[in-house]
Amino acid sequence: EEAEEASPVVEIVKVVVLIFGLSHYDVQMIETMWRHYCIVQGRPRYRRPESWGGALLLAFGGINDLDHIQAGMISDFLDVCHTLLKKNYEQLCRSLELTAYDVRYLNEQGLVSIVAGEAWEQD
Repeated sequence: EEAEEASPVVEIVKVVVLIFGLSHYDVQMIETMWRHYCIVQGRPRYRRPESWGGALLLAFGGINDLDHIQAGMISDFLDVCHTLLKKNYEQLCRSLELTAYDVRYLNEQGLVSIVAGEAWEQD
């Protein structure tokens, strides 16, 4: 039942990540984020899975310091209202209590950013 609920959103994510050059591992992390959201929120209702796929991508980009993932590009590519995208993004962040470099969804780039930041501070 949970997989059925996630399917349209996850399918959109799988297409969009190719545009942004993300890896299979990144897709898995984003799918995990969606599953966690579905657990926290129960069975989310939505009319536009694109708006949730975009919100997930935006959140993942923010967590991992991926500057090339921006709300304007996502809303244009997915043909989603910028306001709806931001609303879903904020709800996702609030519900999952997301933070920068959140270890639950950290990818290689995020880890490199942390290490580079620590090295920069030591200089």
